[in-house]
Amino acid sequence: MIKDYGIEPTVEHCCSMIRLMGQRGELWRAEKIIYELGFGSCGLVWRALLGACGACGDLKVAEVAAAKVLQLEGDNEFVYVMMSNINACYGKWGDVKVVRDLMRERGVRKEAGCSWIEVENMIPTSPMVG
Repeated sequence: MIKDYGIEPTVEHCCSMIRLMGQRGELWRAEKIIYELGFGSCGLVWRALLGACGACGDLKVAEVAAAKVLQLEGDNEFVYVMMSNINACYGKWGDVKVVRDLMRERGVRKEAGCSWIEVENMIPTSPMVG
């Protein structure tokens, strides 16, 4: 990229490459690129890799990425939720329980998600029923 286009790779470039390689099921290459581009100490790229692992169900690389995020950023709800979900995909219910128990022990809570829908220039404050 530097040689061909004179552009320094950014974190965004690295995350985009991780996503592309994840879609191809080549997460081992994505992990390699993190180091080649010099982003091994950036939690964002490791979270991107963990997300890609969740999309294609690669537990081995997910464990590496999760450990790096926890090392770099401390407790992060995304790590626990992703690891729980990936383990569930493999039917590893004992490991799901371990992850959820760790969340409780460490006081890590999954923030509830919600969607907002504008209807006739208003945003309803109560759930809409079908």
